[in-house]
Amino acid sequence: MKTILLWRFENAPEELRQLSTHGDEDWILFVPAGANETFDTLPFDRGTFGCCSISEHRRASFPKGIVYIGSHS
Repeated sequence: MKTILLWRFENAPEELRQLSTHGDEDWILFVPAGANETFDTLPFDRGTFGCCSISEHRRASFPKGIVYIGSHS
């Protein structure tokens, strides 16, 4: 089973927090490879969490997947 993980920004693993350069981050969502069939798209509507900006970071290293970071910047 593949699990999508969501953290408040300050509670996310440090290696994921370091991906962001926004300065006003709210949350981090990790979608592991194979967790959804449309791996190239967001697993939710961009307005779902009420953020102005969502950045996407693809991870080729372990664990493989996509990291989304929501911020107000």
